[in-house]
Amino acid sequence: MRRQIIFSIFCLMFSCLKAQTLDTSLGTEERKVKKNGWVQEGPGGYEFFYLGGIKHNGVFTLKHDNGSVKQEVNYKKGLYQGKLQNYYPNGSVKSVGRYSKGNKVGKWKYYHKDNSYEEIVYSRRLANEIRKSYFQNSNGRVASSMKTLRNVELTKYLRTYHANGNPKLEKVLIKRFKKLYEIEEYYENARMKKHYFLQFDKESEQWVYTREYKEFNKNGKLTIHEYH
Repeated sequence: MRRQIIFSIFCLMFSCLKAQTLDTSLGTEERKVKKNGWVQEGPGGYEFFYLGGIKHNGVFTLKHDNGSVKQEVNYKKGLYQGKLQNYYPNGSVKSVGRYSKGNKVGKWKYYHKDNSYEEIVYSRRLANEIRKSYFQNSNGRVASSMKTLRNVELTKYLRTYHANGNPKLEKVLIKRFKKLYEIEEYYENARMKKHYFLQFDKESEQWVYTREYKEFNKNGKLTIHEYH
């Protein structure tokens, strides 16, 4: 009973503090007892969250200096597991998403201070690898969007936009196994700036121009036309 009371007080104290790292100046046995916060372990340098020398299981809450909730997260054997929410000091949501065995999975939403918004979808098969992304700037216009193949090795498409909302760049994978992309770049007035193709060269291990390459001036006049 006494141990439970002591442990409860201990958890309450740390719920209002930032996680502490392992004090390596202590001896091995002392460190096992005094482990609190994030500790790096193992050949891969993984970090685990400890409380009282034990890899924490269950919900844990961190708080800002003003007492508002900073982070609510569930742990399983010292690793993030399940839903996580981060908050700004004023209580508004900063980010929300899910973890599996310490890795981000599925859709994450990020709400930035400048009122811009970001959505990222992480692979469920490859740790912390991005499958899709979408960014909306502070004026509500789409700034960029991207999607990869399921194996995350190649980008399926990438689209970026000027501040006025007009397209800036469009990169599309048109032949997966040949690693061939068609790319279009635009001026702010939405007129074509460049149109070309890139392909990965196995011998040089670089992306090189192939097929046609075109450049246009702001009035739409073709200035360069090459074949590769």
